Amino acid sequence: MKIRMKKQFMIGALGLLLIWLSGCQQTVESEFVTQPVKEVLPTKENLTTQQNFLLLQKDSQLFPQSQGVYDVVKDQLTIVKQYVPALDTSKTRANAVVIEQKKLEQVKQDFKRSFPGLIYEDDPYKVYEQKFTQTTVELHPTYFILRAQPDFEQKFQFVDESDTKVTDENGTIYEIQYST
Repeated sequence: MKIRMKKQFMIGALGLLLIWLSGCQQTVESEFVTQPVKEVLPTKENLTTQQNFLLLQKDSQLFPQSQGVYDVVKDQLTIVKQYVPALDTSKTRANAVVIEQKKLEQVKQDFKRSFPGLIYEDDPYKVYEQKFTQTTVELHPTYFILRAQPDFEQKFQFVDESDTKVTDENGTIYEIQYST
């Protein structure tokens, strides 16, 4: 009889323990409720309907720029770029100097367009950043124009009918990342 009562007590205690543990598990699960993430489909129209997007440099081809970012959040635009002069050693010394001068002139033109009001420094490791307001996007079938105040305007061509890749006037390729 004693053994039987001991077994019944153990089974009862085990049952209560399992009920208590299952209650703890349900409580933990209910504390960590996740919200569904809104997926933004990458289409050209998102440039005018989304408040936030990013143009992130993927390839600069022949233009001496090591990084480039255009970050649009609501009506604010932030541009970050770094120019890196690249010496072409395959040419003769005289030709290399001429090529470098042409590249430097191209960099200075891009700098003037991207950073009105800032002064270009001949430092290959300098990272430039400027913020703009009143950002607008004018969308066309094969390109769009990004405008902001004060005095910023840049045209981007869509690459191969892609809604996520564009090039600027220097041939630099950017990937468009949309967010909500």
